[in-house]
Amino acid sequence: MQSVTLNHALLSGANFTEVNLSSAQLASTNVGTADFTGANLSNANLTESTFNDSTLTGANLTNANLDYGHVDGLDLTTTNMYALKLRHGTMRDANVAGGTINSATINYTDLSGTNFAGANLQSIGLTQVDLEDANFTGANLKYATLNSSDFSGADLESADLSTASLASVRMSAPTTLTSANMSSVYAPSSDVRGVGLTGT
Repeated sequence: MQSVTLNHALLSGANFTEVNLSSAQLASTNVGTADFTGANLSNANLTESTFNDSTLTGANLTNANLDYGHVDGLDLTTTNMYALKLRHGTMRDANVAGGTINSATINYTDLSGTNFAGANLQSIGLTQVDLEDANFTGANLKYATLNSSDFSGADLESADLSTASLASVRMSAPTTLTSANMSSVYAPSSDVRGVGLTGT
C-alpha cells in the first residue's frame, strides 16, 4: 500500500498491522480505532488526522507529517518518530518513555503530561510548546531547541540539556533540573524562579 491515497477516509476498526504505508496520503482521515501496530508510515502525510483511539505500537513514523494532528494518550514507547513533524497539534498524556523522537519538529503543540523519561530527543525542535507536568527524567535533549516553551511543573532530573537552547522558557516551581547536564546551555530571558538546580 505504499503511496496509497486515503485522504478523508473512514478507517475505524481497520487493521494495518505491519502494512507498508510509506509516503501514504492520510490527511484529514477519521482514524478511529484503526490498528497500525508495526506499520511503516515513514514520509506519510497525516495532517489534520486524529489517532487518539488508534494503536501505533512499533510503528515507523520517520519523517511523517502530522501537523494539526492528535496523538493523545497513546503508548509510543516503541514508535520510531525520528524527524516527525507535529506542529499546531497535541500529544497530551502520551507515553514516549525510552522512545525515539530525535530531530523531530514539534512546535506550537500541547505536550502537557507526556512521559519522555529516558527518551532520545536529541536535536528536537520544541518551540512555543506546552510541556506542563511533562516527565523528561534522564532524557537526551542535547542540541534541542526549546525556546519560548512552558516547562511549569516538568521533571528534568538527570536530563542531558547540553548545548540546548532554552531562550525565554518558563520553568516555574515545582519544575526540577536536579543533576541535569546544563553544559553550554543558551537560556537568555528565561524564567527559572523557584526551580531546583541542585547538582547541575
